[in-house]
Amino acid sequence: MSRLKLSGLGLALLFAALGATIASRHPDTLERFLDDEGIVGEEPAPAPFPGYTIEGVESERWSKILSGAAGVLATFGVLTLLVGLARRGSSPAKEAAGSQGSGSQGADSQGAEETNDRAS
Repeated sequence: MSRLKLSGLGLALLFAALGATIASRHPDTLERFLDDEGIVGEEPAPAPFPGYTIEGVESERWSKILSGAAGVLATFGVLTLLVGLARRGSSPAKEAAGSQGSGSQGADSQGAEETNDRAS
């Protein structure tokens, strides 16, 4: 993994650790909407870390920090997987092999170059 990716991941984890304790003091948009509509106590969907906490961690502060870090790591993992899959589908080596395998593509590009030269 490159230094840039590791630096970005470290910075995101730092922001998650600092921000998790601050942001969770105020209800998020969904929680506020549920409170405003009188739907108190009902979870709209199962959450991996309800209330930004992790069960079994006694310190509320560390529980929130760890839940924020887990969210960052999960997001990083999913995005790394998606980028890897996207790159696998369109690698430059495959594109180069495809253009060399067909003689008609080479002739078409050569004809296009000649047309561009005449237009100049």
